[in-house]
Amino acid sequence: MKNILALLVLLLSVGGVASANSIIGQVPPTAVSSRVLSLYKNPPDDLISYSYKVANTPFWVVVINGGELLAVSENGTTLLSLVRSTLTFEIYEKGRAGYVDASSNLSQSYSAKRLPAPLRAILDRLFGLDALRDNIVNIKDLKASLSRSYNFNRAQQYWMIQTRIGNVIIDSDTELVFLTAKKNGVSSLLLVDARSEDTKVVNDDVLNSSLKDAVMSISNTIDFVAAKEQTVRYVFTDPYCGYCRKLHGEMADLNKKGITIRYIPINNFGDRSLKPVLRLLAVDKENQPNALSYMKTQLSSRQKIDYASMGSPVITTQTREQLKLNKTIGDILGVRGTPAIFDVYGQNSNLE
Repeated sequence: MKNILALLVLLLSVGGVASANSIIGQVPPTAVSSRVLSLYKNPPDDLISYSYKVANTPFWVVVINGGELLAVSENGTTLLSLVRSTLTFEIYEKGRAGYVDASSNLSQSYSAKRLPAPLRAILDRLFGLDALRDNIVNIKDLKASLSRSYNFNRAQQYWMIQTRIGNVIIDSDTELVFLTAKKNGVSSLLLVDARSEDTKVVNDDVLNSSLKDAVMSISNTIDFVAAKEQTVRYVFTDPYCGYCRKLHGEMADLNKKGITIRYIPINNFGDRSLKPVLRLLAVDKENQPNALSYMKTQLSSRQKIDYASMGSPVITTQTREQLKLNKTIGDILGVRGTPAIFDVYGQNSNLE
């Protein structure tokens, strides 16, 4: 799979209620949003950045503020998350004692065991799917890993298998299979319907749709347009980012090569750059390119930003909403630092 959403570690806490409308994408059912909100004591109003119903399955994919990705059943009874550093799944199911981590008691024994025949049949069918060829899961390695040693744990209808290269969860009722793997150092989650004759890697659709929606929602950019435009690049930038300032110093050459740069300001440096970014977004649209260049020049020479020279822009609710939207788009695209460069299809890119 060429497109990958980075997954972050799930931080658990209990209780709390807040609104959970998606800023971009479909609004999830109440059961889904309530389940996600229950992870936090005091969830923010913008906790859910993006949500998407996985076609022909009972699952929603939910991206929360910060880029973390969860898979939640439509009735809210099951939540799956991925621990990025270890490629370990966590499954939470609703029972008599509330939501229980069904994967916490997974055996650490790696002695050879035999999977139940119905589950092995699902995997055998999965291995033969054309949809998995050339994707992040190497079927040959996965087969070898399963045949040598594995362990499994039954969490009601969910079975977890730990392998050398990642994890597999099988929903024995629906024959949905969740797989984890890494490509280029990035953790990824695939959701495959092993029962359908027209089986495909459903996560491709989820990811492609979210990237498309994210790019389409980019409207308020700070543009440096090439006179003879040949290509466009979207760049997430922070005035305090040294590499961003270095890139901006090459703007004339980039424009000369036919590359139009559309900047999306975010405060990647947290509170330190929050005020400058908000002031920048508050500047009149036609004056934003000059204001951005001025800010980068001042910070490069270690001078203070004179906001009066930028017209003393006034920060409004609309300004804050624009920054929130910029950060949400960044979450969906997987922005982890600045400058982050994307093409018009939402793919990570360079400036060539």
